[in-house]
Amino acid sequence: MKFYTFSLILIAILIFSIGCNTENPICSTNFCAIGEVFPRSELEAGQAFSEVDIDDSVIFATLIGGVTPVDTTPVETDVDKAPAVTLANIVNDVAVNGINSTYKEQTVTITAAVNFTFDATATRNSGVTLYTHNEHIIFFVNDPDGADDLAHLKNGTSYTFTLFIRDVATSTSNPENTNIWSNVEARPTKVDINVETVSMAQIVSDVAGGGKRYLGKTIRIRATVSFTLLKASGLISLATGNANVIFNILDIQNPEKLNPYNDNVAYTFTLYITEISEVEDNPGEYDISAQIAND
Repeated sequence: MKFYTFSLILIAILIFSIGCNTENPICSTNFCAIGEVFPRSELEAGQAFSEVDIDDSVIFATLIGGVTPVDTTPVETDVDKAPAVTLANIVNDVAVNGINSTYKEQTVTITAAVNFTFDATATRNSGVTLYTHNEHIIFFVNDPDGADDLAHLKNGTSYTFTLFIRDVATSTSNPENTNIWSNVEARPTKVDINVETVSMAQIVSDVAGGGKRYLGKTIRIRATVSFTLLKASGLISLATGNANVIFNILDIQNPEKLNPYNDNVAYTFTLYITEISEVEDNPGEYDISAQIAND
């Protein structure tokens, strides 16, 4: 699964940066690794650790296909005239036309859910990535004027964005991936979406039949937690009643959201379904990934 890939790569990055001769955890600003990845906040009081100067957002960018810094200078646009389009239209266009996308250098208004947030630093304004539901298309949103119009955004929550798509470019580290680079033109507003109440049986039935009805939807579901061993690293699993359907809730950036949940206990979850995919090496088996949706 992609989570384990994330863990292995992060451990490799941290170890490579400091060397292999350490028995203490190796920590960046927010994460530590010693055999597995866990939040730095989980370190015991007084526990020794080795620190590396790695920006967590750079680690994330490396994992999603590589980032080449590009010009983020604001461009004068008429926000009021930005046409409303669907995120799917942009993603489909980029999937077909690549760097020659018709949306390049266009200002648009879209509704999308936030995938990952980048905090502002002394050298970089805040930014986010959006869920595209296409593993080869990464959608970046930057705040170039320093107004922190993105600082209030939460992962797994949907907003209306007015964006200037300043570039569409092939990833420098992974030619299979295409990056969409955009500037926010107005403060995004939270979308009052319809949360669909469903049962686990409904979701499993659809997914087991090859369906993706719930992909990109926010749902409310009553489900039993089956696996919490990795919740400190941002992963728990829900019981599906079907051995061929795995349902994971992931939040690697904010794993503390998973702290309240325990094995073999039923909870009511509000979730944004981020991915539904057939297991590549095991046809007929499916993975569902979700993130806890913020209020």
